[in-house]
Amino acid sequence: VHHHQLITTPSARPALTVLKDILYARVKECKDTLGFNLAAMDHLKQLMALRSDALFRDAKAKLQEIRSRQSKRLEAMTETKAERRKRKKQKKSSDIHAWM
Repeated sequence: VHHHQLITTPSARPALTVLKDILYARVKECKDTLGFNLAAMDHLKQLMALRSDALFRDAKAKLQEIRSRQSKRLEAMTETKAERRKRKKQKKSSDIHAWM
């Protein structure tokens, strides 16, 4: 909050220098602790994944299979609609010839 005032005050400079050294050391300790904890959590996650008998271990493959089936059905429905339209057009054109 008072950064600008502290920097411009000559009497605060020695305190800021000492504080800077202390803060850098503390921040480094915190970063090291966080890095260690993250590595431990990743390791535990891998262990749990190896031991897990989850029902959906291959959920991605199942999802892709379901999506491919759905897309095939959609294509078949689209083709069926197109065929119906064709037959309808052919029927209309044959009805016109019957009236003439």
